[in-house]
Formats: sequence, C-alpha cells, structure tokens
Amino acid sequence: MVSNDMTSSRLVIIIFLVVTGTLMLYILQGVLAPLVLAGVCAMILHPVYKKILAVLKNRSNAASLLVTVAMVICVVVPLVFLFLALWQEFMVVYWNVYGTIHVSGMQGIFTTSWWHQISALLKTYGIDEQGFVRNVVMPFLSNISAYGSRFFAGIVSNAAGLGFGFVIMVVSLFFFLRDGDTFVSFLIKLIPLAERETNHMIQTFKRVVKGILLGNFLTAIAQGVIGGIGFWIFGLPAPTLWGTIMAVMAMIPFVGPGVVYIPATVFIFLGTGSLEKTFMFLAYNLLIVSTVDNIIKPAIIGTRTHIHPLIILLSLVAGVKLWGVIGILYGPLVAALFLLAIDFYLEETKQRSLF
Repeated sequence: MVSNDMTSSRLVIIIFLVVTGTLMLYILQGVLAPLVLAGVCAMILHPVYKKILAVLKNRSNAASLLVTVAMVICVVVPLVFLFLALWQEFMVVYWNVYGTIHVSGMQGIFTTSWWHQISALLKTYGIDEQGFVRNVVMPFLSNISAYGSRFFAGIVSNAAGLGFGFVIMVVSLFFFLRDGDTFVSFLIKLIPLAERETNHMIQTFKRVVKGILLGNFLTAIAQGVIGGIGFWIFGLPAPTLWGTIMAVMAMIPFVGPGVVYIPATVFIFLGTGSLEKTFMFLAYNLLIVSTVDNIIKPAIIGTRTHIHPLIILLSLVAGVKLWGVIGILYGPLVAALFLLAIDFYLEETKQRSLF
C-alpha cells in the first residue's frame, strides 16, 4: 500500500513537472533564441571565465562581467562595421555592374578578346548577347537588388527587436557564466541517472556542440576572412561582401567557398585576360582558403570528435526550414542531442562509442 502511494505521488510530481515545464517553455518562447545562444556562448567561454576567475581571486561577478563585456566588444563592434561595409559594397557593386551592362552590355564588363570569342560562339547556337542580357542578366540583377534591399531593410526595421534579444542574451550570458556550475549541479540532480553517467553525458554534449558549432563556425569565418583578403590582394571589387558570402557558403557542407572563388576566377580571366593572375588567384584559394578547415578544425575540436558532414548539412538545412535563421543554431543542437542519445545507448549496451 505504501509502495503504491509512493508511486502515485511520484507520478503526480512528474506530471506536474512536465506541465509546468511546458508552460515555462511557452512563456519563454519569445526569448528562447537569446537564451539558447547565451547558453552556447557560456559553454564555449567557460574555460576563459575560469582562467580569469583564478586571476581575479574568485571574484565571480567581476570575472563574469569582464568576459561578457569582452564578448560584446569583440562581436558587436565588428558586426556593426561589417553591416555598414556590406551595405555600401553591395550598392556600389550593384549599380556599377547594372549601369555598365545596361549601357555597354556584357562587353562593358568583359573587355578581353576571350569574351568576344565566347559571344561569337554563342551566336552560332542561336544565343544573342543582347537578348541574353535583356531577358536573363538584367532581371537577375534586379532580383538580387530587391532581395538585398529587403534583407538590409529588414535588419534596420527590426533593430528594436534585435536589440531587445541582444540585451536578454548578454544578461543571460553574465549569469550563465557566473552561476554555470550551479546550473550544471542542478541538472545533474534533475536527470534520473547516476552522477558519473550524467557527467559523462554533459562532457560528451560539450564536445559534440564544440565540434558542430565552434569548429564549423570559426573555420567558416577564417575562410571568409582569408578569402576576402584574396579578393582585395587581386584587386577584385567588394572584398568584404564576397568574403562574407564565402564564410556563409563555408558553413554548408559539400558546398564551401568554391561557389564564390571559382566564378571569380572566371571573372578575372574574362575581365583581364591574364593567365598568370587567373592561376595565382585560383592557387591562392585552392591551397590556402580551401585547406584552412584541415588546420583549424583539428586544432579546435581535436581528432576524437568526428561529425559526419551529412549530419551537419541535414541539421542546418532542416533547422533553417523549421525555425528560420535561428535554425542555424537549433538544428546542430538537436543533432548534438540525437548523437548524444545514440552514444549513450551504445555505451549502455557495451558497444563501441561514437566519440
């Protein structure tokens, strides 16, 4: 009888916990993205916080504040300048290209004899350059202009919402850093597993998140920066814009920065006719930009945590489709939890661990 009463009592508590937890998530759904982002940042910055905490002789408030302020300075200030540079370069490139093609056609962009030969070859197949420019190139440029304008206008018009979310993220990051150990201890007590198993799950989750998010994001940023420098070195227009696009493409497995620098290589060849400059630009990107991930990823995540690129691709695509832009964060996190569950099952059944 006592056992039945205890079982009923525990069931009521579990149901109450699930209901109130669901209500809490419903209440927090408007700020869930900043909270998750703050949690991921706290997880990544926790080792830095610990070192600063030791230097400041365990003054947790000062250490957490210092790390949070440093993060804001290192992230927000560059993002503001990046946004302004992207907008300026986007408009300059668009109007230069649009105006030149509108007045002189494709020959205004590609002035070498190679383009004349290509144009003559296209005519033999019934493709008229002027018709191609009028029916394909100009509408394509107009669509790009409309999309870019909507994108930048959306950021500006949503500045208040972005600012509010950023404040929530910064405040949450401060407390996650300062009280992170307390939160983890509470989580260990909450999960109905042995403490050793729970600690193992948490550490594995950190490694997987580090592998999926930190490794791929930092690698993509490095490839974008180095790629943009390459555009600047070889005198191509809008290096910041194209470097940013390369970084975005580098986050997508099986795509990479090649979708930017390969057309740029063709542009150099048709625009200058210089084989030397063309091959030097291509070699720079193949030997430096495309090999950065082979250097940075092992340095960041080591060789033990290997995430198949297909899993990363599917988690990114599905996350963006389901949640929008924030799905870039949510998708990999869900994938990390799924891989963690598989790893835990394999270890419990005495099979080989994923990690």
